[in-house]
Amino acid sequence: MADHKSARYSILAPMQLGLLAAGAQPALFETELRDYARLVGICGQMRDDYLDLFGDAAAMGKPTGTDVRDGKHSYTVRALLASVDDAERRVMEAALGDPSCTPQTIAAVREIGERRGVTVRMQADMRRYAQQASAVVAGWRSQWREESVTFFEQLPLWSVERAR
Repeated sequence: MADHKSARYSILAPMQLGLLAAGAQPALFETELRDYARLVGICGQMRDDYLDLFGDAAAMGKPTGTDVRDGKHSYTVRALLASVDDAERRVMEAALGDPSCTPQTIAAVREIGERRGVTVRMQADMRRYAQQASAVVAGWRSQWREESVTFFEQLPLWSVERAR
């Protein structure tokens, strides 16, 4: 998901089109663009998955827990399953893939994630991917305009901090 949806369609393709529009040859930057897009794609998908369980439903304009109800093994769900004890695993597995899972059960799953440090670990992982992406862009300074480099350095950090 992160590679195809987030990286290729949301990051890589628009950057390639921008380079073409500016008269540049995207193929000259292929490796760096793909590395950057992959890292930002992972960051963005992790943030989407994180917000799906730990976000503010009112701020996002949609309910939380959709991935759990849909049975998706998102970054968040996988992190939760990797950190729970047997009793918590039973709660998780009962909720996972249950479209009628109640808001109270989603709140219990969220609480398990908070208690087990999943929120802290996921935020740290997102920041790490964002910093790696920013480091890729720093190498573009000799080839690109400074305002472009600055924008693309900040983009992954914005992705990690967004609330929707």
